[in-house]
Amino acid sequence: MKIKILLFLLLNIIVNNLDAQLTSANKNALKNRILQKINALRKSKNLSSLEFHKSLTKPAELHSFYMSKTNTLSHFQKNPKYKTPAKRVEHFKPMEYDLIGENILLSSKARFPLSKSKEKLLADEMFKSWKDSPEHFANMIDPNYQFTNIGFELSRTGQIYATQVFVRKGLRIEGQLSDNAFGLTAAYGECEGDMDQYQNLIANIGNSILIEGNDVILYEHNIYYFKKIFSGPNDGIAIDLIEPEQITCAEPNKLDLSPVYDGVLLKPIYRDDILSGNRALSDYRLIAKVGEIPSHLQNKKLILAVIIIRDGVACRYISPSYVSRRIYNLRPIEPEVFDPPNIRFSNTGIARSVTLNYDFKRNATTPLSYPELPASDEKIHSIEIKSFSSIEGNSESNALLHRKRAETIKQHLRQELSKLPGDISISTQENWAHFFFQLKYHFADSLLEKSKAELKKLVVEDKLPILPWDSLLFEQRKSFATIHYEGQLNNIGPAERMAVNLRQAVLDGNIPLANKALFTFYTSGAKDKQLLFEDAVFNALLNEKELVQNAAAALSLVHRGNRQRVSKFISKWIDHSDELSEAALFNLVHLYTILYDQLLKTWDLPAQSLANVIHPKYIESINEQIKNDTLTLNLNLSIIKYYGQINDGPNISRSFNYISKHFKNRITNIESSIDLALFYNYWSMYGLTNQYLLQLFNEDKLNEEALFILLSTLYYMHDSGDLDEYEKIYQKAMELNKTRWCSWISKEIYLLKDQKIKKLYCSECP
Repeated sequence: MKIKILLFLLLNIIVNNLDAQLTSANKNALKNRILQKINALRKSKNLSSLEFHKSLTKPAELHSFYMSKTNTLSHFQKNPKYKTPAKRVEHFKPMEYDLIGENILLSSKARFPLSKSKEKLLADEMFKSWKDSPEHFANMIDPNYQFTNIGFELSRTGQIYATQVFVRKGLRIEGQLSDNAFGLTAAYGECEGDMDQYQNLIANIGNSILIEGNDVILYEHNIYYFKKIFSGPNDGIAIDLIEPEQITCAEPNKLDLSPVYDGVLLKPIYRDDILSGNRALSDYRLIAKVGEIPSHLQNKKLILAVIIIRDGVACRYISPSYVSRRIYNLRPIEPEVFDPPNIRFSNTGIARSVTLNYDFKRNATTPLSYPELPASDEKIHSIEIKSFSSIEGNSESNALLHRKRAETIKQHLRQELSKLPGDISISTQENWAHFFFQLKYHFADSLLEKSKAELKKLVVEDKLPILPWDSLLFEQRKSFATIHYEGQLNNIGPAERMAVNLRQAVLDGNIPLANKALFTFYTSGAKDKQLLFEDAVFNALLNEKELVQNAAAALSLVHRGNRQRVSKFISKWIDHSDELSEAALFNLVHLYTILYDQLLKTWDLPAQSLANVIHPKYIESINEQIKNDTLTLNLNLSIIKYYGQINDGPNISRSFNYISKHFKNRITNIESSIDLALFYNYWSMYGLTNQYLLQLFNEDKLNEEALFILLSTLYYMHDSGDLDEYEKIYQKAMELNKTRWCSWISKEIYLLKDQKIKKLYCSECP
């Protein structure tokens, strides 16, 4: 008896399983009914009907089978080849469609076999389920879609998984330079590897491409990180040229159906070729040609997108975008100057000084050429001769050399001048002071620890070939004669009187009078931009410690006139900082900040110019003795540019953290919050901007300007313009100033690749 019952149950299960089948006829009936309902809906909205396309059958059926097998309702699969709707469609019909959407569902439990009436009820249920879901409904009425197909698969529980695929047939943009994207293929699965840590830098590449003439040029600020990102010979970039007319509200986007590019693809260029074409002046920058505009697109307005190539495949697509950014300016600081008491300007003195230069080759006592003396009827007050030998060679031989050079200079003056004055001072020496300065300029500071004998040996034996010894030694041998002329001092203005007294004071070694003149120079606003750089005056500033305080203040007004000499002044007194007063040190650090803040503004600073910058480590040690918050801030604002020039990450971070903490602790209004966000963006810290401004947004503390900074920064780091996550920000910006919002979108036209943003923009903006 038990055997019969078991047999009956088994037969009943088999019969039921045979009945619980979704036949081909059932599937055709379901999808025809669903499409009929969808097209009726589209017609009610004046939209064209969708058509079945057989190429979409397999992608739809494949995904329904996957969901049934894994008992998961999801648009994604684990197999990278079939991971997304787009990848599934592309797998079965490559290079055909450029817009792809997908609806999925799990039906209620069905009762089999399906009669005609049950088929109709089930199809209507599926249609209603999709219609009642906003995202699925949007696909059903999207005017861009042309073709569709639906796949079904029965689950073990008797429910039906359904997948509907929507597509638009893609376009072929005319004028392609290659029929197969130069062999580039889109990457399947993860391809970025260790690029995640460089996301900010990679995003910047989209804004680092410019058209110059017909050449496409890459301007990369950090060649070190470029080599990190593009680490192999098959890593590189390709430029995609898109015309704005391809993305308009008037019609569906006209983008190439290629999975690699949207417009016209230029030939990819790879790492080694990019680096070999580097034309940057700086050792830390990369400026290289990465493409050429084809003739049919020349003189047209173009959007330049960048395809990042990793290991020979198209790994990431970056569209250009503008994000607001700004660095803080130096805070105002007034140097400390002093007016020596009981000092009056004289009515006599040096009206002007003329310096003659004499250049000597190695071991020569005759100059390469003799300078011409300017004709003058003025009375010569005195002459200073400074003769030098380079530091190479035997010191005794050098002493003979620079004495003979001084005599040669004196003989030349005797021949050219009708009468030599009685006051002729002659100074001769090996030019160690200039040599030490050169070592600092060429980042050879470690050599300063060696003795003079050791340094002579290194130079003679050419043990340091990295330094340009010929030019360095030639500079050391430069010698000078300065002629001081007396002038008529009647009826001269205050500025001329100050200049006359300064020249006379430095010649006589009258420190109080020189300080009086420097004080007047600073407080009167420096009418004579070159006075402090005259040889006699500058040499006094370089050698008299009592003049440093007022001299540093005075030089702060005219530092652009001769940056190298100002740098030499700073370098000299850094080395003798223990001899200076606190006020002199204060003015010296202030002079450093304003000089290098200006000098480092050039993006592609040549190595020779960068070598003229005194390393911040020297000035920072002095600043620690002063402990003035504003001066320390200015120092960090200046030296962060230096570290940015040489791509010194740890020191950039140190100064960045100091500056951002300083200003964050002093935020008093939304304007100061905006300044901080723009500073974050300047140093590519977009994540900090987003985090900071999103918090203020959630607290309803953003004004219009801050809101649009947040909007542009979010888009910059989210190429897709993720409207789902940030829809409230888009909506708020549009409500606050629709004209500005529309203008922003029109400038960031590539945003309209996102169909949701395009729909919002095209419906709201004129």
